[in-house]
Amino acid sequence: MTMARRARRLLAVVKHNRHDPYLHGRALEVSGAALFAESLPGVHNPLGRKGNAGIVAVILAIGIVGTMLFFFDLGYRRLGPYPNGETTTGHVVAVTGGIAKCTVEARYAVAGQSYVATTTSETKNHCRFAVGDRIDVSYQPTNPSAGRPVAEEERLNELVLRWSRVFLFVCLVALLVELLVEVAVLVLGGVLILRGRRRARHAHPAPFEPVLDELQRAWDIPDPPPPNPVRSLVASLRGRPTT
Repeated sequence: MTMARRARRLLAVVKHNRHDPYLHGRALEVSGAALFAESLPGVHNPLGRKGNAGIVAVILAIGIVGTMLFFFDLGYRRLGPYPNGETTTGHVVAVTGGIAKCTVEARYAVAGQSYVATTTSETKNHCRFAVGDRIDVSYQPTNPSAGRPVAEEERLNELVLRWSRVFLFVCLVALLVELLVEVAVLVLGGVLILRGRRRARHAHPAPFEPVLDELQRAWDIPDPPPPNPVRSLVASLRGRPTT
């Protein structure tokens, strides 16, 4: 939003100087260079600052969140019940492992056919089971032999993984939108630079410092702080404007 407001303010200054081809072209060029440089780290900004991390940071964040989402999705598919699977009751036939980590084997039946399945993870929670205990077994209707014994703790882990995936997916979508904004700003900056150079190339030079000062002021105007939603709600209930 900050870059969008800055772009609107810069374009307002550009429009104000359309009467002079040279001033208009130089204003376009400087505005485009400022917008272009803002998203590129270390690039000189003609309005007095170096570019921030911008698009590079967004791309890195997309890579990190995308990798996390991949591994969370992998864990979600390997742990807990099968997505869209069926559940039946099985009986523990073996518990292997030590005190800290154990695996459970369970026997279950689907359509009269008996199967044996082993837990996909080795955890301390499995050590509390004994032979003969009941345990839920998740299976896919198309492949009932590949059952997956599921303890209550694994159901909780599956729920945490599910909502973590949702959160990461929302973050990824937000980052992709931000990347589109950054790319749009880069494209806009490049277009303004090219248009400005063509506009000012054959125009008669004129003093540009006053216009540059206008652009600098338009760039440096601080954005207003976000409104306080609680204060806004109270003020609206009282019928008074917010400050």
